[in-house]
Amino acid sequence: MGEAPGLHRLAHQLLDATDDPVVRVRLWRDVLGLAADPAPDAAAGPLDAHPQVRALLKGQWPDGSWGRLHSQDTTARQRIPTTEVGVARALALGLAPSHPALRRAADHLAAILNRAVVPRDPPERNPRWPIGVALFAAATLARLRPLHGAVERVRRYWRQVALEAFAAGAHDPVAEEAAHRRLTGVAIRGGYLTLRNRYALALLSGGTEPLPAAVTETWLSWLAGLPDGLGYLNVPLWPSGGPAAPSQIDRRLASWELLAAYPGWRAVARPFLDWLGSARLPDGGWDLGPRWAGSTLLPLSADWRRRDTRRRDWTVRVLLLLARAGESRASVY
Repeated sequence: MGEAPGLHRLAHQLLDATDDPVVRVRLWRDVLGLAADPAPDAAAGPLDAHPQVRALLKGQWPDGSWGRLHSQDTTARQRIPTTEVGVARALALGLAPSHPALRRAADHLAAILNRAVVPRDPPERNPRWPIGVALFAAATLARLRPLHGAVERVRRYWRQVALEAFAAGAHDPVAEEAAHRRLTGVAIRGGYLTLRNRYALALLSGGTEPLPAAVTETWLSWLAGLPDGLGYLNVPLWPSGGPAAPSQIDRRLASWELLAAYPGWRAVARPFLDWLGSARLPDGGWDLGPRWAGSTLLPLSADWRRRDTRRRDWTVRVLLLLARAGESRASVY
């Protein structure tokens, strides 16, 4: 393969080729790190008029939620199945946390954390459920109000669990369970409330008091070695030799989008970055195949009826991942 364009130059090439407002906002603001899109308003258009954004806003409930917080109600036939998906989708489509829809969502999530609102999810009949609800709500609210007092409260809990779980320089499941028991009196025996889960990873990537570098390095190394990857995404972080299903590709990228928020992520990312490099097209972009129906990030464009639109959206997604990790100023391959 010939020399591919640098990632910033690739972003500018995509901008020159599209007037889709979602794609332009994500490239201009989140890849290039610039404050305003210079395209004329008539070409870019307001985000709220975009078909993907309209569908999202139409599904929001009056209380600011998208129905349940975390567990999908399969009988409801909602396009946006949960509040956590609604927030993720809104941010993927370029809406800022200051957008009225996301302000309402943030207020709803804060009310859950402050126990003024009970989520609509059917509660589990065990003492672990309140810990799970707090984690799901805090990890989602952290994307909108990262330093909210209720978020910081839950973050401190999980930070302490991580400190104790990795105190010996490696993951100690007995110490992790003991930390939960000491902090809450609740027995956590494996399952979704371990430091493997995607929500703890999302929550602890921010805050006023980051984890010590040594703990983060050990945590990421442990996660990278897990055969099933991150909890709730459940796909190996390393591509296998055979073809991957659309859901596997999407969930693998989602895993690395979380990991890339941490300093030192590249220490465990080389096989993944090598795979990304090998998947690059001659023009420097990416086309990773059909979209998984469960994706919260794709599509960005108004439709995927044209293959070049699909290629553009995949390329934007990869650029966003690399920009999140501070890698977008030059080719990383």
